Amino acid sequence: MALFGFIKPPSHQRYEYKPRFWDPEKEELKERLERGNGDPEAAKSRISEHFSRRSTRGGGYSNYRHKEIMRSNFRLAMVLVIIILIAYLFLIALPDFLTLFE
Repeated sequence: MALFGFIKPPSHQRYEYKPRFWDPEKEELKERLERGNGDPEAAKSRISEHFSRRSTRGGGYSNYRHKEIMRSNFRLAMVLVIIILIAYLFLIALPDFLTLFE
């Protein structure tokens, strides 16, 4: 019987995985709740902080969007100029090209 105990396969190994997840919004909410425990100064700082975050987000986005629109318009103008130039060169060369077939 000792032979069978010796050949016995090892037991399963367990993997201990503890997931870690960081939620910045949840952490920010917890910080705001800890700061504002009915203190009027804390409420004032919270309100001013909200306005400053909102203005940087909104201002940055509108600047970015404006720049992207300008770049897009510039590309469109360049493509139109190139197409007009190619059409002009084609129309200039067309009479010479047609005389070859006559």
